[in-house]
Amino acid sequence: MKVTGSLRFATGVAFAVVIVSLAQGRNTSHTTPTAKHPAGEATEGDFIRFDHAPDAVIDRYNLSVQYLCSRPCLLGVEVVASVGRRSGVVIFRRRWTQREWLGMPTTHPLLLRFPDALAYRRDFFIRRSVDAYDVMLRAWLDHLGRHSEAGPRAGGYHQALTRVFKVLQSMPPTLRPLKQHGACPSWGAELTWQVTRDRARQCPLESDTVELLKFPLASTGEKFGVICRLNPFLNRELERARLRAATDPRVTLSVWIYLLNWCGSKLCGIFHHVDPDNTFSTPVITLTNTGDIVFQVRLASGGDRAFRCHTALALRTWHRLQFFMEGSKVTLQVKSLEEEDTKTHTYDFHNDVHYNDTAGYFVIGGDKFMPGIEGYFGPIKYHRLRAEEVISHLSPEKTLQQLDKTHRMCEETKEFITAFLQALKESEDITKTNACRSLLWDWRKRFGRQTCSALPWSRRVQRLYHPLLELLAEQNFISGIHDFRDSNATLRFGRRVFLLALQRLASRGSRGPEPVSSLIPLLQVSSCLGHPRASFLLAIIHLVGLGVPADTLQGHVYSLAGAQADDRLALMHLGYKHTGHRRLPPRLRPGLLLLCQRRQTDLC
Repeated sequence: MKVTGSLRFATGVAFAVVIVSLAQGRNTSHTTPTAKHPAGEATEGDFIRFDHAPDAVIDRYNLSVQYLCSRPCLLGVEVVASVGRRSGVVIFRRRWTQREWLGMPTTHPLLLRFPDALAYRRDFFIRRSVDAYDVMLRAWLDHLGRHSEAGPRAGGYHQALTRVFKVLQSMPPTLRPLKQHGACPSWGAELTWQVTRDRARQCPLESDTVELLKFPLASTGEKFGVICRLNPFLNRELERARLRAATDPRVTLSVWIYLLNWCGSKLCGIFHHVDPDNTFSTPVITLTNTGDIVFQVRLASGGDRAFRCHTALALRTWHRLQFFMEGSKVTLQVKSLEEEDTKTHTYDFHNDVHYNDTAGYFVIGGDKFMPGIEGYFGPIKYHRLRAEEVISHLSPEKTLQQLDKTHRMCEETKEFITAFLQALKESEDITKTNACRSLLWDWRKRFGRQTCSALPWSRRVQRLYHPLLELLAEQNFISGIHDFRDSNATLRFGRRVFLLALQRLASRGSRGPEPVSSLIPLLQVSSCLGHPRASFLLAIIHLVGLGVPADTLQGHVYSLAGAQADDRLALMHLGYKHTGHRRLPPRLRPGLLLLCQRRQTDLC
């Protein structure tokens, strides 16, 4: 009992001395006394100490360690430090065994090496210096075979029979010596370094919210779309949270869509993820031919699962789709501008979902695997980590609302033309059919009371579509067109109207740009009937201000309409817009109208 108490007292005094020395900031070399192993194994005078050790962090220092082994032993020398938020980082380690000269003191030389970022000043080759603290040089000695039952990686400083450590002083990065490198940089590289070396670097502002789409995107319903790639987080905490969500995702997606027609095939792409193996991953969001939403995920087991939400999305209105994925549970919220209520659909897969947003790429719309929707995409926000509440407004609101009004007006225009053609067909003289008429019918026609049937449209509509009525009144202009339910007939009529507008534009070109305003109603009719070049020409007229005051809102509306009709020039203009430029390049403006006047055949 007395021996045990003495050992405890000596050990406590030794640790107290170490703590006081560390608190005072002095360089300390301390050997831990272990007169007897706890298991009863005597050390027999074994020791280890630094014979010649530095007081500070010095690279390529010739260290000398003296030790005594009574039996075959394992020895080690280490340097540990605290760097940033990490403590106990091993920056130097050497181990060796001693099987000869047992029972005699031995000296072992070592070349002490430190990382360049820890020992030298920042220069052209060492771009970043690391500020370390609590740098400790330590050595230990242990008998071979003591930890064989615990495995080959057992043992070390904390399990050794005897050990020693010394606290080294770490120099500030500005007071460290310069390293003599064996290479010389080029003159240009060194000059660039001299100019930029004192520039203060700032950590980038990083968020888990990604705005995948800020300006509206026109989708033609073909196998084309926008590809987006996400990179790992620079912030370690955010990246650690993202990696933890590989089998337990917490993702939120907000998408605005405007449908002109439901899907023409079995499925049309809204938003989906393609992995590096060119297979669908989590998530895959598609639209059916009945307006329903299908949500598909990749399970951690390797299979695919999906569920269908019976939404029956209405045409020609803006819908906001919000997807909340929390583990295996998925919630879809559908909000339409024309409706006040929000419809909620929930489904649980009851299996771990695999999710990795940095593997592969995301697709907005269609790609080589499936066609996209026929309509438009509004703002798209993607929350890579969890978001319980999403704020995603329709933006730019006035542009998208005017786009909706334009499409509704086009539907009214088509209905008006269809009604006119139907009334014209019913009012044709029956004599053209070579049919026999009775004598009573002739008497009623000649001597009976004349009555006029009401027109299928009001006077307001007649004033609104007065230019169109003038076109429809010409028999040659509508020849061969009887039913606007045929898309080819609609496009053919729209092309005729566009050609007429170009002819009038070319014939009056010598008078200046004033007559352009009189052609806008014709171009609007042609645009509504699906002729894409009419939409693009309207966009240029409003953006540049040819004969009318410049109107950026109307210019963007007709540019979107032309791109949705798959016009190449409109698609290029929107691509220029998506790169961040707000207006057309000045060198392109003067030649656009001249191109419309001189190359009528190329524009049709």
